[in-house]
Parts: sequence; C-alpha cells; structure tokens
Amino acid sequence: QNHSHGHLSWFEFEFDKDRQQSINWDELDDICAAIDDTLFVFSDNITHDDANFLTIAYTTPRGDFEATYSRKAYKLQVFETETTIEHIAEWFKNHYGSALAESGVKRIFISEGLAKGAVVSL
Repeated sequence: QNHSHGHLSWFEFEFDKDRQQSINWDELDDICAAIDDTLFVFSDNITHDDANFLTIAYTTPRGDFEATYSRKAYKLQVFETETTIEHIAEWFKNHYGSALAESGVKRIFISEGLAKGAVVSL
C-alpha cells in the first residue's frame, strides 16, 4: 500500500439475525475505537524505528515514497507481510474475531474503495 497517498479502509459488520437482542454495542464501540486511525505498516519498508518515530520508505513504478510517523500521534501496527486489504482482514479476524462473534457479528466486510475489499466470516 502507498501510505504516502493514503488508503482509508472501512469496516462493516453483518449481524446474526437470531442474536440481534444480545449485541454487545459497548464491545463493538471499543473495538472500533481501538482500530480507528490505525496505520498498517509492512516491516520490510521500515527504515528507522525508535521510541518516538517510525519511518518507512519504498519505491514503486510511481516513484519513491517516504513518511515519518510520530508514535504519539499515530497508532501503528507493523505487519510481517504486505499491508494488503486481505492481510488486514486476516489480522482483524485474528485479533478481534472471537470478541466480535460473541457480540453477534457474523461477517465483516472490509473495503478500501468501490472495487477492492475482503469478507471475513466468523
């Protein structure tokens, strides 16, 4: 992903119709707040990392990209894989799938635009 031009992903939850009355909205709010404004970074792109800042850089056919992020200003999640929407979906399921399923979520739709996304079943 090109952090320098930005990808915004959105998440949508499909609920189990039989569990509508037992949806834990507080848990869902907490999960959404935890991932809101998170930057996903591929570890291979990190050129500098310390307690205060993380810098990424890479080259694509469109040019060279470099960005430095303050650890105080941004939530940073480092992946050992490329930060494709499919890998973000898998990470999300691994980290929050159990809590989401317990909260009545059946499927998660994650998109980074009109034509690119992933679906995760719980």
